[in-house]
Amino acid sequence: MANTDVNLKTLPLFNQEVGRGYNVKVEIDFNDLITNAPSGEVDDDTQTYQIVALPAGSYVRSVYYWLKEAFDDSGSGSSLTLEIGDEDDADGFLEAKEIHVDGTEVTAALADGAYRNAVSDEATDSNTDTVTVTTPSAVEAKVYTADKNLEALLTPSSYKLSECTQGKLVILADIVFASKA
Repeated sequence: MANTDVNLKTLPLFNQEVGRGYNVKVEIDFNDLITNAPSGEVDDDTQTYQIVALPAGSYVRSVYYWLKEAFDDSGSGSSLTLEIGDEDDADGFLEAKEIHVDGTEVTAALADGAYRNAVSDEATDSNTDTVTVTTPSAVEAKVYTADKNLEALLTPSSYKLSECTQGKLVILADIVFASKA
Protein backbone atom coordinates (compact mmCIF):
# COMPACT_ATOMS: atom_id res chain seq x y z
CA MET A 1 0.00 0.00 0.00
CA ALA A 2 1.47 3.31 -1.09
CA ASN A 3 0.64 6.76 0.24
CA THR A 4 0.46 10.07 -1.64
CA ASP A 5 1.04 13.31 0.30
CA VAL A 6 -1.05 16.27 -0.86
CA ASN A 7 -0.87 19.92 0.25
CA LEU A 8 -4.17 21.78 0.59
CA LYS A 9 -4.93 25.48 0.73
CA THR A 10 -7.09 26.67 3.60
CA LEU A 11 -10.38 28.37 2.74
CA PRO A 12 -11.94 31.53 4.18
CA LEU A 13 -14.28 30.88 7.08
CA PHE A 14 -17.88 31.97 7.48
CA ASN A 15 -18.71 34.13 10.52
CA GLN A 16 -20.54 31.27 12.28
CA GLU A 17 -17.46 29.04 11.93
CA VAL A 18 -15.22 31.74 13.40
CA GLY A 19 -17.82 32.38 16.11
CA ARG A 20 -17.60 28.74 17.15
CA GLY A 21 -13.84 29.04 17.52
CA TYR A 22 -12.62 27.46 14.28
CA ASN A 23 -9.95 29.29 12.31
CA VAL A 24 -8.86 26.72 9.70
CA LYS A 25 -11.11 25.22 7.03
CA VAL A 26 -10.40 22.85 4.15
CA GLU A 27 -12.64 20.92 1.77
CA ILE A 28 -11.76 17.65 0.09
CA ASP A 29 -13.95 16.26 -2.66
CA PHE A 30 -13.79 13.26 -4.95
CA ASN A 31 -12.12 15.32 -7.70
CA ASP A 32 -9.17 15.91 -5.35
CA LEU A 33 -8.81 12.15 -4.90
CA ILE A 34 -8.81 11.62 -8.66
CA THR A 35 -6.44 14.54 -9.39
CA ASN A 36 -3.95 13.49 -6.71
CA ALA A 37 -3.86 9.79 -7.55
CA PRO A 38 -0.34 8.82 -8.58
CA SER A 39 0.40 6.98 -11.81
CA GLY A 40 0.60 3.29 -11.02
CA GLU A 41 -2.01 3.60 -8.25
CA VAL A 42 -3.26 0.25 -6.96
CA ASP A 43 -6.15 -0.82 -4.76
CA ASP A 44 -5.89 0.34 -1.14
CA ASP A 45 -3.35 3.12 -1.84
CA THR A 46 -3.93 5.99 0.61
CA GLN A 47 -3.71 9.75 0.28
CA THR A 48 -2.59 12.04 3.10
CA TYR A 49 -3.81 15.63 2.86
CA GLN A 50 -1.73 18.21 4.69
CA ILE A 51 -4.41 20.48 6.12
CA VAL A 52 -2.17 23.13 7.62
CA ALA A 53 1.44 23.55 8.73
CA LEU A 54 1.83 23.71 12.50
CA PRO A 55 4.93 25.68 13.45
CA ALA A 56 6.53 25.06 16.84
CA GLY A 57 4.39 26.75 19.47
CA SER A 58 1.08 25.89 17.80
CA TYR A 59 -1.73 24.48 19.91
CA VAL A 60 -4.51 22.44 18.27
CA ARG A 61 -7.58 22.72 20.49
CA SER A 62 -10.25 21.07 18.39
CA VAL A 63 -10.90 19.33 15.08
CA TYR A 64 -14.28 18.67 13.48
CA TYR A 65 -15.45 17.29 10.16
CA TRP A 66 -18.71 17.30 8.28
CA LEU A 67 -19.47 14.92 5.41
CA LYS A 68 -21.39 17.06 2.90
CA GLU A 69 -21.77 14.11 0.51
CA ALA A 70 -20.78 10.49 1.17
CA PHE A 71 -18.06 9.16 -1.12
CA ASP A 72 -18.73 6.45 -3.69
CA ASP A 73 -16.70 4.74 -6.40
CA SER A 74 -17.25 3.13 -9.77
CA GLY A 75 -15.69 -0.14 -8.65
CA SER A 76 -16.63 -2.66 -6.00
CA GLY A 77 -15.40 -0.62 -3.05
CA SER A 78 -17.50 -0.37 0.07
CA SER A 79 -15.29 1.48 2.53
CA LEU A 80 -13.37 4.73 2.78
CA THR A 81 -12.07 5.85 6.16
CA LEU A 82 -10.94 9.27 7.32
CA GLU A 83 -8.42 9.84 10.10
CA ILE A 84 -7.04 13.19 11.26
CA GLY A 85 -3.77 13.55 13.10
CA ASP A 86 -0.16 14.48 12.50
CA GLU A 87 3.13 12.80 11.64
CA ASP A 88 3.35 11.38 15.18
CA ASP A 89 -0.13 9.78 15.26
CA ALA A 90 -2.26 9.51 12.10
CA ASP A 91 -5.48 9.37 14.14
CA GLY A 92 -4.37 11.50 17.07
CA PHE A 93 -7.32 13.87 16.69
CA LEU A 94 -9.91 11.76 14.88
CA GLU A 95 -10.04 7.97 14.92
CA ALA A 96 -11.07 6.21 11.69
CA LYS A 97 -14.54 7.24 10.51
CA GLU A 98 -16.41 5.65 7.62
CA ILE A 99 -17.27 8.14 4.86
CA HIS A 100 -18.26 5.77 2.01
CA VAL A 101 -21.90 5.48 0.93
CA ASP A 102 -21.77 1.65 1.01
CA GLY A 103 -20.58 1.63 4.62
CA THR A 104 -22.36 3.14 7.58
CA GLU A 105 -21.03 6.63 6.99
CA VAL A 106 -20.51 9.00 9.88
CA THR A 107 -21.75 12.40 8.71
CA ALA A 108 -20.04 14.52 11.37
CA ALA A 109 -17.66 14.04 14.26
CA LEU A 110 -15.62 15.96 16.80
CA ALA A 111 -12.11 14.96 17.77
CA ASP A 112 -12.05 11.60 19.55
CA GLY A 113 -8.44 10.47 19.06
CA ALA A 114 -5.72 9.96 21.63
CA TYR A 115 -5.04 13.70 21.84
CA ARG A 116 -8.63 14.28 23.04
CA ASN A 117 -9.67 11.10 24.87
CA ALA A 118 -10.13 10.77 28.56
CA VAL A 119 -8.02 8.07 30.14
CA SER A 120 -9.70 5.24 32.00
CA ASP A 121 -7.68 3.71 34.79
CA GLU A 122 -8.54 0.95 37.16
CA ALA A 123 -8.18 1.86 40.79
CA THR A 124 -8.86 0.14 44.06
CA ASP A 125 -11.08 1.88 46.55
CA SER A 126 -10.88 1.59 50.33
CA ASN A 127 -13.05 -1.57 50.22
CA THR A 128 -10.57 -3.21 47.83
CA ASP A 129 -13.14 -3.17 45.02
CA THR A 130 -11.82 -2.47 41.55
CA VAL A 131 -13.45 0.56 39.97
CA THR A 132 -12.85 2.39 36.73
CA VAL A 133 -11.87 6.01 37.12
CA THR A 134 -12.03 8.33 34.12
CA THR A 135 -9.72 11.29 34.27
CA PRO A 136 -8.89 13.87 31.63
CA SER A 137 -6.03 12.83 29.41
CA ALA A 138 -2.65 14.33 30.06
CA VAL A 139 -3.05 15.70 26.55
CA GLU A 140 -6.44 17.43 26.18
CA ALA A 141 -5.27 18.73 22.82
CA LYS A 142 -1.76 19.01 21.50
CA VAL A 143 0.93 21.65 21.88
CA TYR A 144 3.64 21.42 19.24
CA THR A 145 7.25 21.94 20.24
CA ALA A 146 8.52 21.14 16.73
CA ASP A 147 7.17 21.92 13.27
CA LYS A 148 4.52 19.40 12.14
CA ASN A 149 1.46 19.22 9.87
CA LEU A 150 -2.19 18.62 10.67
CA GLU A 151 -3.11 15.83 8.26
CA ALA A 152 -6.14 13.93 6.98
CA LEU A 153 -5.54 10.32 5.91
CA LEU A 154 -8.01 8.76 3.44
CA THR A 155 -7.88 4.96 3.16
CA PRO A 156 -9.97 2.99 0.65
CA SER A 157 -10.66 -0.74 0.85
CA SER A 158 -10.44 -2.88 -2.30
CA TYR A 159 -10.47 -0.04 -4.84
CA LYS A 160 -8.45 2.93 -6.07
CA LEU A 161 -9.22 6.47 -4.87
CA SER A 162 -9.10 7.58 -8.52
CA GLU A 163 -12.29 5.51 -9.02
CA CYS A 164 -14.33 7.85 -6.80
CA THR A 165 -17.44 9.30 -8.46
CA GLN A 166 -18.85 11.46 -5.66
CA GLY A 167 -18.10 12.76 -2.18
CA LYS A 168 -17.19 15.93 -0.33
CA LEU A 169 -16.09 16.66 3.23
CA VAL A 170 -15.24 19.79 5.21
CA ILE A 171 -12.63 19.82 7.97
CA LEU A 172 -12.54 22.62 10.56
CA ALA A 173 -9.85 23.13 13.18
CA ASP A 174 -9.32 25.46 16.12
CA ILE A 175 -5.62 26.25 16.29
CA VAL A 176 -3.62 28.82 18.23
CA PHE A 177 -0.57 29.92 16.28
CA ALA A 178 1.80 31.28 18.92
CA SER A 179 4.09 32.70 16.25
CA LYS A 180 1.23 35.04 15.27
CA ALA A 181 0.26 35.98 18.84
